[in-house]
Amino acid sequence: MKYTETGFRAVYHRFAVFPLTEVTCSVIEGLPGEKTGKVTCHAQLSPLNTIDPETLADGKQLKDAIHRFHQNNDDTEALFRILQILRDSNVWIPCNAVVGEEDQKAVEQMIAEAGDDLDSLVGKTIRSSQSIRMIPDIFEKDGKFFFPVFSTEEDMGEYGENFSKLQQSFMDVIQTARNSEKYEQKITGIVINAFTEPFILPEELYEAVEKMVSRTEQGGKCE
Repeated sequence: MKYTETGFRAVYHRFAVFPLTEVTCSVIEGLPGEKTGKVTCHAQLSPLNTIDPETLADGKQLKDAIHRFHQNNDDTEALFRILQILRDSNVWIPCNAVVGEEDQKAVEQMIAEAGDDLDSLVGKTIRSSQSIRMIPDIFEKDGKFFFPVFSTEEDMGEYGENFSKLQQSFMDVIQTARNSEKYEQKITGIVINAFTEPFILPEELYEAVEKMVSRTEQGGKCE
């Protein structure tokens, strides 16, 4: 069914329709208004202000929004603020860099030629003849597996020293997490800043982020 067939008219075209899962129901419970047990409509009819993408670059807005979410006992308005920011944010992903078989042999040969003088390898470079695959790390907690991302490289802390780091838009991260069939584990959510003030976005809310209207000045406008 198209939304135009439901009888609702889009005022600013800033709404989304989601399936009533356990997660979305818990969000609805926090919204103002009477709950009928059938359909709940909640709308913000004020246009959202645009923001400069550079203000998102240092990750401070995202961290501040997560902090308010935890301080306000998982407030629903604070949750939507996080989703809005995630829509336009870039995040950092810890990855294992996997080189091709030929490149691996070249590295092993270089190490063998160095013998006991491994310090001689410092500063040397090797030109890759094959593509390098970046394999994201996976976190586990209570039997569930999560895709970890961070606001900045620094938020990885000491853990990040053992990984290559890849910056990517959060929208692309959602697609990677959603296509988790290529991993051995089923990814059930994305955890943000796991070592400082963590926030878990469950897979049921991926679509909520994707349906948010971009608030950056480069984002599209609805006419």
